Amino acid sequence: MPAGQIFVGTVSRPVWAQSPASVNRAPVFREESMSFGAGGGYAEQSKQFQNNFEMTWPLSLLGSSDGIEVFSSLASGEYGPGYVYWVDPLYAKFNLFNRVWAAPGLIEQGWRNFGGEAPTFSDVGANSFAKPARKATWTIASAVDAVFGRAFTFIIPPGHTLHLGGSGSVTGTGSLRVKPVGAASAAIALSSDAAAPALTTTVSGSTYSSAIVYMTRTSAVASTVTLASLWAQILPTGTSPILSRHLPGNGTTGMIFAGGAMPENYLLADPPMSSMFAKLTEVEAWA
Repeated sequence: MPAGQIFVGTVSRPVWAQSPASVNRAPVFREESMSFGAGGGYAEQSKQFQNNFEMTWPLSLLGSSDGIEVFSSLASGEYGPGYVYWVDPLYAKFNLFNRVWAAPGLIEQGWRNFGGEAPTFSDVGANSFAKPARKATWTIASAVDAVFGRAFTFIIPPGHTLHLGGSGSVTGTGSLRVKPVGAASAAIALSSDAAAPALTTTVSGSTYSSAIVYMTRTSAVASTVTLASLWAQILPTGTSPILSRHLPGNGTTGMIFAGGAMPENYLLADPPMSSMFAKLTEVEAWA
């Protein structure tokens, strides 16, 4: 990512914006606890979590804070309806799928199913690449090339490339596919459990500003898709991805503003100054 900038926006309007001075990423779990009268106690925490981001921009001259106004425009809906996405610069070279897309076997432990129907589960085969212990298999019942369940959305900065790969298998005409906005879909190659991770499918951000990943079938024959792990990186075009083992997903699905995003102007200062605070909370995965 260019120094001092982040890529953020809706699917219809992703843009570069000024990087915040600080970002606090806080995963939110469901937690319950109880203390027993005779001592001891009970505690439970969900495996699944929701990401919240708190961002702050420093005090600067009013009118010189290029990029801050982007967040006000996103919060108001000026940049189009829908969720807000961003390319988290901390994880762009690791794995930008979220935790359950990166390891679909987590659905067995209560994570939100992103397929159209409940999957079955089995052990991931022996491997030396730290892949998840379990994998999920869906019987695909969608119309031909229709999204089965949910799609995962990426926005892609110009001058960068989205790299995709996965471990799993298909039967019939089942397929894991990527569809850039305004273009035909293409299959994402899936390797065997024992094979090394590989990101062999690419989408250029200089041609397409966003893309979705989804499961489907390409004809009406009986089909299944089995996924053990998925990987996604967004790198400057010309940079080859490096992935020697499975990495947990740390990406984020669609977000909304919690409390808006408005600049704080100090008009009585001389010269006038401005700063901003914004909070984004992840909601798409549970909508």
